[in-house]
Amino acid sequence: MKKDYSEKTILIAEKIASSQILAHIRDSIGLISSIIITGSFFILLQNFPISGYKTFMASLFGSLWYLPIQKISSTIFNNISLFIVFSSSYTYIKNKKKKGISIGILATIIFMILDTNTTFSGSLGIISALIIGALIGHLYFIISSYISLHCKLPEGIPPAVMNSYAIIFPFIIISSGTILIELFCPTLLSIIHQYIQLPLQSFFGSLLGMIIFSLVITIMWWYGVHGGSIIPSFFPILLANALTNQQILNGELLQTPYFVTPQFIDQFVSVTGSGFTMGAVIALFLTAKTEQDKEVFKLSWIPGFFNINEPILYGLPIIQNKYMLIPFIMAPIISTSITYYCISIGFLEIFGTVFVVWTTPIFLSGFLVGGIKGILVQLLCLVSTVLIYTPFVIMNKNKIENN
Repeated sequence: MKKDYSEKTILIAEKIASSQILAHIRDSIGLISSIIITGSFFILLQNFPISGYKTFMASLFGSLWYLPIQKISSTIFNNISLFIVFSSSYTYIKNKKKKGISIGILATIIFMILDTNTTFSGSLGIISALIIGALIGHLYFIISSYISLHCKLPEGIPPAVMNSYAIIFPFIIISSGTILIELFCPTLLSIIHQYIQLPLQSFFGSLLGMIIFSLVITIMWWYGVHGGSIIPSFFPILLANALTNQQILNGELLQTPYFVTPQFIDQFVSVTGSGFTMGAVIALFLTAKTEQDKEVFKLSWIPGFFNINEPILYGLPIIQNKYMLIPFIMAPIISTSITYYCISIGFLEIFGTVFVVWTTPIFLSGFLVGGIKGILVQLLCLVSTVLIYTPFVIMNKNKIENN
């Protein structure tokens, strides 16, 4: 019975990890990740977390030194949904083994037609962009497949002409669909934003939503399924939270901020690897007695510093080790609660659009997204996770010695 339950749980975890929808979202965001990091770099350049930085820059370049930098970042993030709708349609059709650039352009044009006032070109249209991009890619695939099967041009027509016709007809048909939308559902983007995006932002921006999210990821990892692979699939929702926060920080928007953003997860919950496993690495170091313990520590601490935790997951091991399940689940929940509380009391500022690559080491990443206070919160989370892991690491070692 226990074995059947375990097998069913693994099967469910594998299905989640291999979901085509999650994979599509992950690939779509991955395609434009360099654009996002570029915009983030210039936000960081404008707001580097060192006291006196802005005064120093103003003394060198004048009081308006930040305007050219701000123009780059605002252009990127104010049009982020246009990049996403392109990448969504391009990724969808490319995975169907068809050329996707022209489809990405078509999807972008259609999104712009539906968003006449550019209201949804930024954070408000992120989920709409994903949905519309994938839908246009799907429609193109169906229509073009039908044309290629049933509409044959006479022999002798050059391939370039045939290819152009194969694209033109689906383009005209799909573009004509915007007429129906404008006639019967002119507020489509607003509906998607209000009834899909906002509820998702609120749920994943809450403490409960973050705890559930952490549980799913760590349980998947514990069963041997790469839980971290699903994190990028939820990045669009967290990105919308971060973009909203940036507007609040800029004084452009007055509303309740979102505490949970990509930085919240990457730099404070899953930093050093899912399960905040640097706590386990340090606990192993503090209690090491055998050569095997020391060897696992040597193999684990440097990768863990750069947020790669497979050595400790399989070396201790944590994967499918009942003695390590409780701390592996509790560590990210504790770090989530600590970070959430620090933001709620105003100790740690809400996160905007300063993102760092996931391999940025602990403490450096905390500094870049939260300044000195970011480092202190990471340190508090680390100490807490060491305390959580230590008794279970000792228990696990005793079990091995007894066997």
